[in-house]
Amino acid sequence: MSQSPDPVLQVTGLTTDIATPYGVIRAARDVSFHLDRGETLGIVGESGSGKTISVLSILGLLPSRYARITSGTVAFKGEDITNASRRKLRKLRGKELGVVFQDPMTSLNPVVTIGAQLTEAVRAHTRDFSAVEAKERAVDLLEMVGVPDATGRLDQFPHEFSGGMKQRAMIAMAIANRPSVLIADEPTTALDVTIQAQILEVLQVAQRETDSALILITHDLGVIAEMADRVLVMYAGRVVESGRVNEVFHNPKHPYTVGLLSSLPKLDSDDKRLIPISGTPPSGLSVPTGCAFHPRCALSNGRSECSEDIPQLEEVGASRFAACHFTDEVTTWRNAGAGDGHD
Repeated sequence: MSQSPDPVLQVTGLTTDIATPYGVIRAARDVSFHLDRGETLGIVGESGSGKTISVLSILGLLPSRYARITSGTVAFKGEDITNASRRKLRKLRGKELGVVFQDPMTSLNPVVTIGAQLTEAVRAHTRDFSAVEAKERAVDLLEMVGVPDATGRLDQFPHEFSGGMKQRAMIAMAIANRPSVLIADEPTTALDVTIQAQILEVLQVAQRETDSALILITHDLGVIAEMADRVLVMYAGRVVESGRVNEVFHNPKHPYTVGLLSSLPKLDSDDKRLIPISGTPPSGLSVPTGCAFHPRCALSNGRSECSEDIPQLEEVGASRFAACHFTDEVTTWRNAGAGDGHD
């Protein structure tokens, strides 16, 4: 899929620093991607890879006292919103940019009814809605996301909803104003497998109903394979690989992507062992020099380029990019079975 001439979201060279008592963490490092109208973009990587921080930077939801964008730009529908005012960003969030956070237990106000929270989301951006119209819209939204007895549920409080129902309510709030971009950050965390599948189906329905583009942040590569058109693989704050999902998953061009895929259970094999990536992701306070992945990478094999020079994202196919000094060796290395071991 080639980039459209007018992507709904264009992020270029985004770098975000977070101040901590122990020093400054560069949580997002030169992150670039685009999101076309109506498509689904998956973002994957281990915890601490910069997935959520990048999206929170775009939304302006990081505390300004500790976090700031130090370079790069964010353009929404062609308009630069990198340094937009809080008032401007508040207008965009909820109306043009809908967000589903990973923990519905803490995202909903526990002392306000579901109906009141939904009608507030509707009327905050559509002032000409009467109270009656807003209530009708709230019922429609709950029905759209599969909440039974939607009218009766309006007067219930969040503690009266199950975890899955809370997440459905959060999705209803996110799509209340038919946003152009819907962002779902680990939307199935802490839900059982059956409910996870239902929530993902609700997200797909919501996306179709609103004709929105979707950014889906998750650890679950299976979810990305099922739902996404394109995928970004992130490590230590950087995008290390991107492209169409089927191409990236069938022929990865970065050793980290190979490692993620190799750690998945294989249904077509009698070997039930899971093959983890050796080592742990680096601390944001002490990211290795050169390629951040090189201490865990078998393909690196101690080569100086990996430990000294930061690889840049380079085109490795049609609309495919990878940040590895030796992308031309990855496929052969993986096919030889070296990608099955990362120590």
